Amino acid sequence: HLIETIKMSKNLYIKTFGCQMNERDSEIIGQLLAQEGYIPTDSAANADVILINTCSIREKAEQKVFSLLGSLREEKKRNPELLLGVTGCVAQQEGEQIRERMPHVDLIVGTQQIYRLPEMLSRLSRKTTTREIATNLEDAFVIPPFQKLLSTASPSPAPPNFQRFVTIMQGCNNFCSYCVVPGTRGREISRPVADILEEVEILVSQGVKEIT
Repeated sequence: HLIETIKMSKNLYIKTFGCQMNERDSEIIGQLLAQEGYIPTDSAANADVILINTCSIREKAEQKVFSLLGSLREEKKRNPELLLGVTGCVAQQEGEQIRERMPHVDLIVGTQQIYRLPEMLSRLSRKTTTREIATNLEDAFVIPPFQKLLSTASPSPAPPNFQRFVTIMQGCNNFCSYCVVPGTRGREISRPVADILEEVEILVSQGVKEIT
């Protein structure tokens, strides 16, 4: 069983740009993929899967993402088995541009669709698909009850163990002229109170002292 587990384990590197919501999404991604045997690594050079979790609130952040993706083209050539993905707001907003400009990117996942990452990576790993793209925003979207992952997996990359973020809602209905959030995260959606309380209780039981 130990040999089988070692063979199934893969190294996961997540690079996060942007706000606390992006940081929390990266934690959730790490927790989701830990269930599938992915182990967090601090080095992209050691990774089997590289995910760039992106922010488009400032143009410079968006440019950094495209620059990083471009630099990873050579890494993908050296290691064709490497899976490279883009998640977050740039993926949501510029998914079609990434698809056309960056053929070496295997995975393009919008802000609502990160919960589908395990199944998408599984298809890519088994080579049943050669590219996975999910950037649809759904008005009827419901934030899944992901809090139970906390009791079995450590987030990646891990923040100090006394401090954690807890998602209350995502999206926005206000459409301010200067803000991209309604376009990148969809309509305002709140989590059920029971899910929020359960997550906080799990975190407190693990010794967390400060919750944002």
